[in-house]
Amino acid sequence: QRRDDIGARAYAVEGARPDLVATLRQIARELDKLSVASRSAWILHRVEGWTLEETADALEVALATTKRRLAEAD
Repeated sequence: QRRDDIGARAYAVEGARPDLVATLRQIARELDKLSVASRSAWILHRVEGWTLEETADALEVALATTKRRLAEAD
C-alpha cells in the first residue's frame, strides 16, 4: 500500500467518491513537500480557518513569520 493512499484515507470517509479521494491524495502529496512549519501554518489558517494572529500565537512565532510560511505554502 502506498503511503499517500493511507494519508488520503485519513481525510476521507469510507465510501467517499473516487474523485474526492484522488483530490485529497493530491493535496496530501503537496503538503508533504512543505516544511513542517509551513504545513502547520497552512493547515491552521487555510483548513481550520484560524486568523493569522491565532495561527502565529499557536505556533509561537511572529505574525510576519506566519505570513512568510503561508506564502511558501500557497
